[in-house]
Amino acid sequence: MNRRQLSTFQSPKDHAKSPKFKVVMHECEYLHLCCWILKEEHLETGGDLFGLWADEETAVIQLVLGPGRKCRRTSVSFYQDIEYLSVIGSHLTSKEGICHIGEWHSHHQLGLFEPSGGDESTVWDNMPAYHLQRFLLFIANIEHNNTYGITATVSCFLFEIDLKTGKKKPVIKGQFELIGSESPVRLKLQSDDNPVYEEFSQMCECENAIDDLRKLKLEQTKKFVYRKMALVGARKQENKRRGKPKAKK
Repeated sequence: MNRRQLSTFQSPKDHAKSPKFKVVMHECEYLHLCCWILKEEHLETGGDLFGLWADEETAVIQLVLGPGRKCRRTSVSFYQDIEYLSVIGSHLTSKEGICHIGEWHSHHQLGLFEPSGGDESTVWDNMPAYHLQRFLLFIANIEHNNTYGITATVSCFLFEIDLKTGKKKPVIKGQFELIGSESPVRLKLQSDDNPVYEEFSQMCECENAIDDLRKLKLEQTKKFVYRKMALVGARKQENKRRGKPKAKK
């Protein structure tokens, strides 16, 4: 389906009657996410979400994975580097005990703030193949306004299958809860003594340099908005600026 086609997820009125769910994640992971979003102002970009379900209404994201070097993108589509996802995902599952519980992609400046019909079809089609009861999808957008300038915004959506009936539940929109600490999973993944770090560094499209992360400012509005303070570099010009970001002191 055309990515621009509107989905049939619940209306705001329907949301009020629906079970609420939230996504808990480290603020630094949300910052990494927004940094990748803002590097592609006219093309889609994306990645994957690793974490655990705390309960039926709460997802905890411990690592946001960005695009792999072999990803493919256009203005209306994004395809992750499957080899990259497989290698890093296997490491995170076996060594860190966290699971692939969602995906994210950007609609950049298309003005589409919800999953498209094509997005929904892709998620629903893939869930049975991987024996998934629930799955997260983050939809990101880039906006321009007089108050915040260029901003990245992210919305989270829950796809769930009723175990009793096997039917699809209505897709519902959730809320974010950001916690201030850095993700220990990312710190461990990007440490010098981690044998998988070199492979991760070579397979990812680009890492977010600490200078890029510092150019973003979180605005505490009704929705979390990361404002671009200065030009965030595009993909590292064949990794000239590749190198792991140092932890903030």
